[in-house]
Amino acid sequence: LTSPSQSVPIEWTRSENKDSWVSDSRLDLFEEPATKVFVDESSDSCEIVFQCHHACVDGLGLQLAIEDLWLLYDGAVSGQKSKLPEYQIGLLPKRNRFGISLTQIPRILRQQKVGLVGIKQFLVRKPVAVIPHHLVPEDNPLVLSACCHIAQFEKKTVEQLRTVAKNRHATLNELLVCCIFEAIAEFRLRHRFQNPDEWIRMMVPISMRSTDQDAQQTACNIVSSVFLDRIPSQIENPESLLESLHREMDLIKKNRLGLIFIASLWVRKYMATKWTSANPARRCETSVVVTNLGRSFSKYPLLGQDGRMRSGKLILKNIIMLAPMTPFLASAFTINEYAGNLFLALRYDHRVFPEELAKELIDLVLAKSTDWSSRPLNLSGVLSHG
Repeated sequence: LTSPSQSVPIEWTRSENKDSWVSDSRLDLFEEPATKVFVDESSDSCEIVFQCHHACVDGLGLQLAIEDLWLLYDGAVSGQKSKLPEYQIGLLPKRNRFGISLTQIPRILRQQKVGLVGIKQFLVRKPVAVIPHHLVPEDNPLVLSACCHIAQFEKKTVEQLRTVAKNRHATLNELLVCCIFEAIAEFRLRHRFQNPDEWIRMMVPISMRSTDQDAQQTACNIVSSVFLDRIPSQIENPESLLESLHREMDLIKKNRLGLIFIASLWVRKYMATKWTSANPARRCETSVVVTNLGRSFSKYPLLGQDGRMRSGKLILKNIIMLAPMTPFLASAFTINEYAGNLFLALRYDHRVFPEELAKELIDLVLAKSTDWSSRPLNLSGVLSHG
């Protein structure tokens, strides 16, 4: 990694009608810092882009680090000492323990047995890319930029969707995951990409910050991932799909099945075999990523009455976060709430996913959410849960 003393580069620009946030999203940790900052100025505002390597920080950790930055900036502008949260650097090496003590290990192992079937399914099933394509060579002259489409849900709509989910014993996040599955299935059917036996695999990152000491860490990774697989016939009935997603996510949470993915990374690290080769994937391993970062900056001490961050004379109007891309992964959704609004950002690989098709996909997600808002509640299904 680069020297700790190496400064983070900041690029100042003035541009109009940008096609992407970052023209080249690659970061080489052997040659450059893990973070770059881009500031694009206009006459009355500016757009700041933090480009960070996921090997160094997860989404929640990055948001906490940005909070600290704005507190420091506010202090510099006001001339007063910034009051930052107290962090214990000595706890950083313990972040991979996930709050598990020796006495808890037998119970954790029993819980993980529930996930053994899921491991077999993960290895046997062969997921497909949202848009079929060949692997993009690393030396391709057309580099991967950070292109995205963003949809905004107003506060009233967010509360309506939350109520729709609650009435079906689900969470808002599960409802949005359901809408994305529905949209992908319809999108693939429209463009004749879809076969009835093909698996659509969704990677869902989940926070592993379960202890007080985890909450004292910012710019680091304390995260895992779980995988949700569905074939088209399992997506056709939205009510059944939502119910199955809720059951699966509930099982994952109760049994801490996010630890299985962590264990697989340890195996990959310490068992250098052909199976764990570092070579790029030759087939699709994940169709889509959906990550929900929750309420952004909700505990920031300098919030205005409108729920927006204040720092010096600056007001943070909106914040959007994008997930990284991997081979054969051409689309990734990021969800976050800020100042009462919910933002759904679709990052897409423009080398294989044309802009107009990416716009079509996110519009389909919005249409599916509207369908849910107008869909009558099946009382028999609700009573069966009661």
